[in-house]
Amino acid sequence: MSEMARKTIRMVVGAVAGAALLASGLTAVSAPASAASRTQVNDCGDLVKKPGDLTLSCADDNTMLTEMTWKRWSNAKATGTGIYEMNDCEPTCAAGTFKEYPVRVVLKKSKTQSGERVFTRAVLTFPKKKPTSKKRMYVKLARYAPTPPAPAATPSATTAPDTSPSASAAPVATPTATATPTATPTASATATPTATPTATATAQAIAPPVITLENMRRSNTSRLIVRVHASSKASGGERGIQSVTMYRKNEYNAELSTKAQFVGDRTADRDEWSATMYCDRQSKYKDEIRVVAKATDGQIGEIRIPVTVAC
Repeated sequence: MSEMARKTIRMVVGAVAGAALLASGLTAVSAPASAASRTQVNDCGDLVKKPGDLTLSCADDNTMLTEMTWKRWSNAKATGTGIYEMNDCEPTCAAGTFKEYPVRVVLKKSKTQSGERVFTRAVLTFPKKKPTSKKRMYVKLARYAPTPPAPAATPSATTAPDTSPSASAAPVATPTATATPTATPTASATATPTATPTATATAQAIAPPVITLENMRRSNTSRLIVRVHASSKASGGERGIQSVTMYRKNEYNAELSTKAQFVGDRTADRDEWSATMYCDRQSKYKDEIRVVAKATDGQIGEIRIPVTVAC
């Protein structure tokens, strides 16, 4: 065999081997992507995977999992360990104490809800102390339903009635034209007081937003969850509220702001807002939170609440 023939054979063999290695490499890279878990868990309207905290009772926020460490997370099942926190609601749920229990957690029974694959059951096993007489607890997780976006046209609809005084003042021109031959001062004196009180009464009919504290609790060593009720007589939005913001001062006297989220769509209270704020165990923070609610008509409501939960 000539040297040229041997070189040709080596080139062909090398090309075939290279193609085989390339194909196997592509297979190895793509395999993990196809095997990745698509199943998530519903955390009161938010889909999450391997969450550190997970609220179990979305209606009242009185039970939750914290400090979770997940050992396995697949499409069929997820297992992990953490802390089960339960409000003892004594003397009331708002003033109750959260008690902690080490727990082993299994999430299972994945189903499709609102087009997403989610776990629907949680099995809690308590290796040491138990919150009830039973060592094992079965929890049906809240059904996942994405929160619908707020209608964008609502604020403009609110301002529409404010232009009504000018519309109602239009007939004033008619008496003026009629009264011209007779008594112009009488028509002017009558029209002016009529339009002004109408506009003033309309502006005073809308009061500033009303804010009250629902509850405040520590979710773990670094988070403080604050829930408030905010409502307004203005129309549109979430019961007339456009936004709720919470402020807390740090050791440098600078205010740190946190936007609250509307959670009334998944609780019994249709005007409830919740914010998760930083909570330092060695807290140098001022023990007061300022809550500001802005209504859809632009008016502002504000309250200050003391921080009663130790970090």
